[in-house]
Amino acid sequence: SLKEGQGFGEFYEIHTLGKAHHPKLSAKTGRRFPEASLFTSDHPIHDPNMRCELSKEFDLVDMEGWAIATTCAHFKIPCTFIKVVSDFCSTTTPNEIKEKGKELSRLI
Repeated sequence: SLKEGQGFGEFYEIHTLGKAHHPKLSAKTGRRFPEASLFTSDHPIHDPNMRCELSKEFDLVDMEGWAIATTCAHFKIPCTFIKVVSDFCSTTTPNEIKEKGKELSRLI
């Protein structure tokens, strides 16, 4: 998560996707979960300054959303994203994910 107040294990439905140097994409939502915006990065975000900058425009970050969205758009396949908060884009993220992996699996 890029934002304060989003808790570990909370689910969000994505309404907007972004990637550096690309126009934003809108995503269809079914309004089953709270909505959020998603930034897709080519690498993990651990830098607090980068997190702060991205949080001005986006709520969540991942590394696969853009590829899934553009592939679905290319083949005209409807796509809805539901993301779960697994970490908070910090220097401790790799350890947090290892420690909380089983708990995340149960949630999903």
